[in-house]
Amino acid sequence: MDYFVPHFGKDIDIKGAQDDIKAAEKIVGKKWDWKKKPDGPPRGYFVPDFGVDEDIKNVGEAIASEESNLGHKWAPTQDANGFWNVPEAADNSSYGYNTGQYINNSGLVQVDAETETVKKSKSDPIFSSAGNTQYKHPKAAAEPPRDYFVPNFGQDKDVKETLASEKVASAMTKRNWVFPTGDKRWTNEAKATDYNF
Repeated sequence: MDYFVPHFGKDIDIKGAQDDIKAAEKIVGKKWDWKKKPDGPPRGYFVPDFGVDEDIKNVGEAIASEESNLGHKWAPTQDANGFWNVPEAADNSSYGYNTGQYINNSGLVQVDAETETVKKSKSDPIFSSAGNTQYKHPKAAAEPPRDYFVPNFGQDKDVKETLASEKVASAMTKRNWVFPTGDKRWTNEAKATDYNF
């Protein structure tokens, strides 16, 4: 710290930018008048308190009503990151068609002891207890054909034209285009790659 730093004068980019501004002002005949950035919106002003929002009040009353109906106090908890465990959109596990089973993702969970009959009678919650009778899964399509005959129509037209163009170019330059074999630069990596895994 506190070591000597030599001063080489104004940075060349800053000097160039300032010279460009002067040149531009001369061309347009107007000086660039810098203005201080205006202050932001007002802050710290008085905000009247009209009490609890009507929607929040209604939600509080609805929670109290459900707690009373269920005889259960809802005490939400926080996870390790401090986020509240709150009701979410219901997933498959929140549905049940068994007697004595009431499951809800909100934390208000009541599951009575399951009997063997109840364990065996669980059904898919998307359909009625009769099961999926209307929208059956489609049958799998047949495997596509394999190892069938493919006719050979000769060399591809583009390949044929490229080879012809190379011959013309070699004749014009009086030079044959020969790739040196064994040179790493001209190795076809695809031929050396094992694709049978």
